[in-house]
Amino acid sequence: MPGGSAEAEALLADAKIDVYEFFASGKTAADFEGILAAAQTPLELAISKLSTDVPDADLSRILEPILAEVGRLAPIEQDRYLRLIQSRCGKLRLPVTTLRKQLKVVEIARPRRATQTGVVGGGSPRGNAVTAPVGEPEPQPLRGIQVNNRQLRDVITEAWTAIHAINEPVGPDITDKPFLFQKGGALVRIAGTGAQGRIEALGDTAMYGILARSANWLRVTEEAVLAAPPSRDTARDMMVNPDPALPPLESVVRTPTFGKDAALIIAAGYHRADALWMFSDESLEIQEVPIIPSREQIAHARGLIVDELLGDFPFVSDSDRAHAVAAILLPFLQRIIGDLAPIHLIEAPTQGSGKGLLASLISIVSTGSASEGRTVPESEDEVRKMITAELITGRPIILLDNLSEKRKLDSAALASVVTLPWWTDRLLGESTMLHLRNNALWLMTGNNPRLSGGMSRRCIRLRIDPRIDMPWLRAGFKHPLITEWARENRSALVHAALTVVQAWIAAGKPLHATRLGSFESWSGIMGGVLEVAGIPGFLCNLNELYETADTDGQMWREFTGTWWEAYHEEPKKVGELNQFCEARDLMLSVRGDGSARSQQTRLGKALAAKRDRVFNGLTVKQSSHNNHKTGVLYALALADGGDNPGGTGARSTNLLDLFGGDIGGDMVGTLPANVPTSSPEGPHAENRGVIDLARLALAPPTPGEDPP
Repeated sequence: MPGGSAEAEALLADAKIDVYEFFASGKTAADFEGILAAAQTPLELAISKLSTDVPDADLSRILEPILAEVGRLAPIEQDRYLRLIQSRCGKLRLPVTTLRKQLKVVEIARPRRATQTGVVGGGSPRGNAVTAPVGEPEPQPLRGIQVNNRQLRDVITEAWTAIHAINEPVGPDITDKPFLFQKGGALVRIAGTGAQGRIEALGDTAMYGILARSANWLRVTEEAVLAAPPSRDTARDMMVNPDPALPPLESVVRTPTFGKDAALIIAAGYHRADALWMFSDESLEIQEVPIIPSREQIAHARGLIVDELLGDFPFVSDSDRAHAVAAILLPFLQRIIGDLAPIHLIEAPTQGSGKGLLASLISIVSTGSASEGRTVPESEDEVRKMITAELITGRPIILLDNLSEKRKLDSAALASVVTLPWWTDRLLGESTMLHLRNNALWLMTGNNPRLSGGMSRRCIRLRIDPRIDMPWLRAGFKHPLITEWARENRSALVHAALTVVQAWIAAGKPLHATRLGSFESWSGIMGGVLEVAGIPGFLCNLNELYETADTDGQMWREFTGTWWEAYHEEPKKVGELNQFCEARDLMLSVRGDGSARSQQTRLGKALAAKRDRVFNGLTVKQSSHNNHKTGVLYALALADGGDNPGGTGARSTNLLDLFGGDIGGDMVGTLPANVPTSSPEGPHAENRGVIDLARLALAPPTPGEDPP
């Protein structure tokens, strides 16, 4: 019967004897000894209730609590009580050997108390017993798992059950603080704390240790139930086949941020809806963020970021400054955006201009410390490994520092990770394939870095130019020790960033009219936030970045313009075009400095690669008049809408030319009045009022307006 019940209390009262009253009533010592001899322990009393009349269907259920208590006794006492049970139920019905087997089953199933609290993976100091701190609940009991004489699949199933029981315990006072997660198909855990906190993929040894601490592993023999280590095969299988019921984890942060539902996340711990773990940061004392910030509050927040934090940086334009603010705000907006963001390229004409300092300040606001920088590897395979290693950590900021001035950055892996929603790669040293989301702010720094066309369209520029010979000798700053100032005022800076975002939410989440292809969600939301905050210049310097990067396009525009002036649409052999280039010093970097035959071969390969590309309104075409005598012929043709082709200066460079007429909707801008927009009722109603700049460049101007 349950302890504490009225019946139990009554029986307990009846069992008590007042010794003084007993002897005062005339009873003797012999009488008292007789009572003691007839008295039964609770276990003996329970056994006395057994009989041969108990049905077999009920016997196991009735015996289970009795055997659980017997299992706690010493072997000699166990044997005595087992024989008592046998005597009550009958020797033929319950042989002692059968009772011993049943005792092992109960022993395996009986939970033991965990030897530690909190995180699985540690231990107590040697010689010290581990108990729950005062005021905290007792540690949960651990399951017993038999490792021998069983199918591996059954052991694995019980192992997952044991891990879930302590990883995600259920109860009214239980906080959601799991220690084991899944990320991109891998088992991960949180390593480090605070600024050093990161997500760490588990190896075989780590998983084996977690198993050892998550259950009582037992080996059952005819003689006894013995402690045993978990199976290595169990650990390996669980690594390769993570349970999909494990909680997901994408990012670790230590600063309040907004969730994907635009609600402010301020509590430390695990936030399941956003797959986010937030570390507590005792250095932050953030005031309450107003639900509807006033104009004065928005102006104060803007001034703190733009005038105080960034005021001493010599940005080339308002656009460069706006992009610096966008980099500061992105970690707070990432989950609302829910999509990719471009690389923020911090560049300057010379060293000592403040590129690394700007990257550090951006990181200090959202993480409390300067970001850990690394250089871009030269090998594409090493770039891929670097990306996987960075994404698995879940850190909010990734810094690629000091791009080489000696080589052009043209990485297919780096271009892919910022334009595709999922990055797939093999976990280093394992056969497991990972599928990771890119939730980070990517920063790159360099002195006049050289980017390929593909990389430049995946970047936005933050250019600073002190316009002096040795910028590191500058003086007269508003905050001479800006890093220390940022750390001391971090609470106010975080509050300012949260206020700016909250102002955009309160304004109805307006989207910016200009969109950047592949980053539509980011550009719409980030531009809208900056617009509400009164920070101008968002995405206004893209042409400058693209023109600087597009050295290849400039060379081809010069070649095709001169080619058109000389031959128009007349097909030409590669050899003739090579002689044409040689006479006019064209395409030098493509043709090289080898023999005429070598130059002709290289030019032919380059023409084949540029087939159907558009430069200066002219399309490179492979002629249909090819035959075995003439070989492959190439000609120029007017591109659709190309009404003013030819000549190296015939047309001003625009985005349509920069990538050979093949920008594929990468850039989206505002519309002139005479260009139709998409229907608001269509599937892309959020993009109404915007159109590809390729269409915009070809659209006729509205009367009275200059051509676009």
